[in-house]
Amino acid sequence: MAEIRNITSPQNNAFKAACKWTKAKEARKEGVFLVEGVRWVKEIIAEPDWPVLGIWISETLEKQDPAFLTLLAEKASCPVNIVPDDMFGRLCDTETPQGAAAFVKRRVCKVNDVVKDALKNDTKAPLLVILENLQDPGNVGTILRTLDAAGGTALVLTKGTADIFSPKVVRAAMGSLLHVPVCLVESAAPLEEALTKAGFTVLAATLQDAVEPYDVAMDGKLAIVIGNEGNGLSAEAVESATQGVKIPMIGKAESLNASVAAGILIYEAVRQRR
Repeated sequence: MAEIRNITSPQNNAFKAACKWTKAKEARKEGVFLVEGVRWVKEIIAEPDWPVLGIWISETLEKQDPAFLTLLAEKASCPVNIVPDDMFGRLCDTETPQGAAAFVKRRVCKVNDVVKDALKNDTKAPLLVILENLQDPGNVGTILRTLDAAGGTALVLTKGTADIFSPKVVRAAMGSLLHVPVCLVESAAPLEEALTKAGFTVLAATLQDAVEPYDVAMDGKLAIVIGNEGNGLSAEAVESATQGVKIPMIGKAESLNASVAAGILIYEAVRQRR
């Protein structure tokens, strides 16, 4: 059973350490990220691959939901800390905290391992999404959530893309971070070339020499590359792709949100695979 601790002083060492983890630089340095909300704390303690370093509960939630505290006492493998509401607020990124938060060890996968494992599955063609320098946390989290819903294989992020473990990305992903392997690479082009050699079709979202997604086969081994919100993909990423794809713009809008464009491409692949 988990240790239940009542902490009332901001000078408590465990609380001070947790406060440090709320800072982006410290969180990256220590390899920690924040999960907020009763639902996600329940889910994270049921995932053995994601070590939880500490759980924090507000005094208000303790009184309102004693069954939740009982569950944590039985299932959590780390200390459960109950703190006054004002102290709890200092640990959270949201303006109206739900009263439950957990600090979790970050976990990233090697893209080579993910691809090798996916290729062993003869009944399901791999579907990867590669994000190159995508900087909006909401877009990154939403794409991860969409890929999860579509049964995708993995999300790959290049250097310069928003931190997948930042609170805004984690919130936008709505728990999908726990379900879809995430891989980090320096740049997209070398990975695209390696995937092509492995028999993947690599589609770059671009206007350059592009066809509509409905005119290209997406039912086999597939990687979709999405670029920066303002500048699109680098020339190297476009050149390394098998084919450019563009979504038809019938109305007067000049472009689509990156996460919307990614969703259309992901679900065209789903449609072709059904």
